[in-house]
Amino acid sequence: MHPYPLKQPPAVAPHNHLYRNNGDGTFTDVTGQAGVAANIYGMAAIAADFDNDGFVDLFVTGYGRAILYRNNGNGTFTDVTGRPALRLTAGRSAPRGLTTIVTAASTYSLAGM
Repeated sequence: MHPYPLKQPPAVAPHNHLYRNNGDGTFTDVTGQAGVAANIYGMAAIAADFDNDGFVDLFVTGYGRAILYRNNGNGTFTDVTGRPALRLTAGRSAPRGLTTIVTAASTYSLAGM
């Protein structure tokens, strides 16, 4: 699958952005310091606590790729997509006891994280 829908890279590579709400009607771009600046053509993002540690994690879907970021609880995130506990079960139901994040294309099952 080509990383860009138009089959040629744009002048500026696409990447994720994460903004912190300052509580006064303004936002601050914290993408770099949070560690979520992956160069992907993003499609959607889901904010949920997948590992039940009390911190909201991020699941970002993109063209040909999806990234699961675990919230470290200190304003930074770690990409845990490649961890063995995350496996793509495209089109199948997840086994009992697993948390599932459902996207339009696939079901991702998470266990033991």
